[in-house]
Amino acid sequence: MELLLTDPLIQEAIKKDDAAQALLQLKNTSKKLTCHSSATEYAKFALGDRADEVLARLGKARKLYESTTPQKQCEAVLTNKPPDNCWLCGYALFPYQTGPKRTVCEHIFPISLAVFFLDLHRKENPTVFSEESIKQEYDWAHTYCNAVKNDIPFITEKFTPEGNIEKWVVYDVGILDMLENIKNGAHLRGYPETYIFDNAWKEKRFEKIRNRIDAILLTEINTQDTPILTYMLGLLKCSDPERLHPYGKLALQDKSLPPKRQRSASESLTKTRKAKVELFTGKRTLRNKNKKG
Repeated sequence: MELLLTDPLIQEAIKKDDAAQALLQLKNTSKKLTCHSSATEYAKFALGDRADEVLARLGKARKLYESTTPQKQCEAVLTNKPPDNCWLCGYALFPYQTGPKRTVCEHIFPISLAVFFLDLHRKENPTVFSEESIKQEYDWAHTYCNAVKNDIPFITEKFTPEGNIEKWVVYDVGILDMLENIKNGAHLRGYPETYIFDNAWKEKRFEKIRNRIDAILLTEINTQDTPILTYMLGLLKCSDPERLHPYGKLALQDKSLPPKRQRSASESLTKTRKAKVELFTGKRTLRNKNKKG
């Protein structure tokens, strides 16, 4: 995709949105990426024929772009913003709780969209697009609220009648569906009865979240002269070797991945025991919460 910035035809096409869309279709023979494409689709765009090999080694597509855990990313970025309220439901966090009420780091956009439009915090912090962009991507949330949100993008494309991207807008349906699911399930997960989840709460939270996403659209996304330029820059960022896991960088350089490290018997046993403990703890926590409810 580096040709996108050097091809004189595409440089000229940027000035004419319709022509740029047509050229982009020729350059990108795979399914066009949208806000609703999966992280795997973004990874396959970035890595091409090597995608399956790299993803098999990483296990999850999001690991192609994340160099540290979400919690460590938040702690590094939100140094001046201690966890107080959940940005999704608006109610106070429970820092010392486990299970559904535990406090976690929340990605405002799914990982692939964060790379496409904003950026992620990394250990090495290479090719940072904008420190302000990175800060826009993180906030604190309850585990349950975060799980309900999952990979809902909160933004979507608005197309012209000809099928070209006009701009990006708030994905109202996604926000409303998420809030409805929180409303229906929060008390079942042990949230206090003083946390009121009714239609008035839903309307208020919808406006809060919508305004926050609108601000990101205004300052970080709908900022280029033409939307196709924003789209092409996003493609370049998603396939930038410096933003990828080392395995992805090796694949783009047409190099072999390092051989798999064989775990010793003691390491495998330790990992199995840890998984069993975590599973048991989680089940026990949920059972206890249900009994108390």
